[in-house]
Amino acid sequence: MDVHGMLHLLKAEPTLLPVAPDDASGEDIERRRQEAHSCLSCGQRATTVLIVADPQGAWQGKRWLDLCYAHFNAVRAGA
Repeated sequence: MDVHGMLHLLKAEPTLLPVAPDDASGEDIERRRQEAHSCLSCGQRATTVLIVADPQGAWQGKRWLDLCYAHFNAVRAGA
């Protein structure tokens, strides 16, 4: 599943997602995962953090995608 399909499955508007640094490292991702962010889909505490980018560049940068374990697995299963 491409990033647009994944965001459609989550009913997410990508331009409303928080902007992620273009040079984000694994340490940045782990730091964000340890912070108290809500799952984009259900509002529970996010345990998974992804960085998504539009292949066409329409979003003007990368975005954080915070998901709880259940919604991360639902997206993976839909892939």
